[in-house]
Amino acid sequence: MNTLRLASWLLIVGPIGMFLMWLILDPMIIGEVADGLTPSEEALAGLQLGLDNEVVDTILSMIIGLCFIGMFAGLALLGRFFQAGGAKIARCALTFSLQ
Repeated sequence: MNTLRLASWLLIVGPIGMFLMWLILDPMIIGEVADGLTPSEEALAGLQLGLDNEVVDTILSMIIGLCFIGMFAGLALLGRFFQAGGAKIARCALTFSLQ
């Protein structure tokens, strides 16, 4: 697997995996907060749901974090690939990925 293919897969799988975990798996597994609460009560209820399912919440958070980091790693690899080809736009990709 070359650098461009790995960067492509990281840039595809990273955002899709992160949003699928946040929007679909997290509410299904951990649960949702009841409607009609004030913002502070909603935040406390969300934290309590996470504490009630601590192991599952930790595992999901680690997977989401890896997907998030994968996006930046893919952008950095893509910048390195372009930089090796002599492209000027590679500096922008590398700058954004390192910030």
